[in-house]
Amino acid sequence: MVESNTPKKKKLQEQIDVQVAREMEEQLAREDQRRDEQIARDAEIARIHAEEELQMLIDGLDRNNETIAKYLHDLNKANHSPRRNKENSTCQCSKVTLDGKQNISRV
Repeated sequence: MVESNTPKKKKLQEQIDVQVAREMEEQLAREDQRRDEQIARDAEIARIHAEEELQMLIDGLDRNNETIAKYLHDLNKANHSPRRNKENSTCQCSKVTLDGKQNISRV
């Protein structure tokens, strides 16, 4: 701000100072608005990426669960099949002794 000796010049300088201050405030407000909008866009992008990563993790867990369920189903099916039960009831165990003879026993 430049000091002026005459009242007319002083009044004009005050008006100029007020106008410059108003324009600076408006410019700062526009910059704040732009920054807020950019922050909102960045936050939305981060949210979308986080959702995508979570979905990928969920999909991976779902695949793991499906694999485990399949193995459990197959195991359960194998344990309850008639052939398996028959084998269990007439299991033959064979042993080879030190002299090379094979002993077979029913359990």
